[in-house]
Amino acid sequence: MTHYIFDVTKCRFDVDTVAPKFIEKVIDNIELTPVGPPVSYDFEPHGKTIVLVLKESHLIVHTWPEFGSVLIDFLPCVDTYGKNKIHRFTSTIKEIFEPESIKLTEITRDIEGD
Repeated sequence: MTHYIFDVTKCRFDVDTVAPKFIEKVIDNIELTPVGPPVSYDFEPHGKTIVLVLKESHLIVHTWPEFGSVLIDFLPCVDTYGKNKIHRFTSTIKEIFEPESIKLTEITRDIEGD
């Protein structure tokens, strides 16, 4: 199982404003299945965390508007999320946030204890 961590920096748009739009768009673009509505928390004076529990596992978005940055955590519990879907996921990040930089870290998770 692969855990995907995206560091998205120097975004063109207000990340707090467009983060919910990202959630909606990525659900459609890579065919995710939410088990309920997103849970969101707004920090003072700014910043937001959105958590979406999925049939496939979870998607979490953390924003730092003062830096124009977003950290995205995506863990699909099935290995059907090949390069094509992750490419579409990354394309959605680019489309919604228009960042200068996206750093993707892929972590192989060991659920069998090998």
